[in-house]
Amino acid sequence: MNIKRVSYYEYLIKFFELDKNINPEDLFKVDAAAYNKQSIYLTCERGAVCITRISFNTIEVRGLKAYKGGGSLLLQTIIKKFNNRYNIILDSFESNNNFYIKNGFKPVKYSKYNAAYDPEGVNKNKEGVIYYKLPAAAAV
Repeated sequence: MNIKRVSYYEYLIKFFELDKNINPEDLFKVDAAAYNKQSIYLTCERGAVCITRISFNTIEVRGLKAYKGGGSLLLQTIIKKFNNRYNIILDSFESNNNFYIKNGFKPVKYSKYNAAYDPEGVNKNKEGVIYYKLPAAAAV
């Protein structure tokens, strides 16, 4: 699977196209990242992600949607390419905790399920959100 840097438009097409390949039972409510001049958009055959620089030494992973190894490939590419200089932060549903821990991320905050953020009832398991950080390798 090749990873490509793409335009925001191409990211959106891939992001919404992924729904066709993901079992609806496994499909979480993941919002596509908003357009930002500071962002980099990456896609592969089985995934799409946005990386946004939010400060001089921190980037945030947003709008990650993938299946069957696409998420691991995208995340490992981001770590390899950016973690030598940048802290990496992200948030995800608690069911993904083992995946992010396995990739070296540390939980820094937890938010319980809040129905106000799920007006359509998409989060069937009423999962909370965990916020993660992977400190820059240069800072370790």
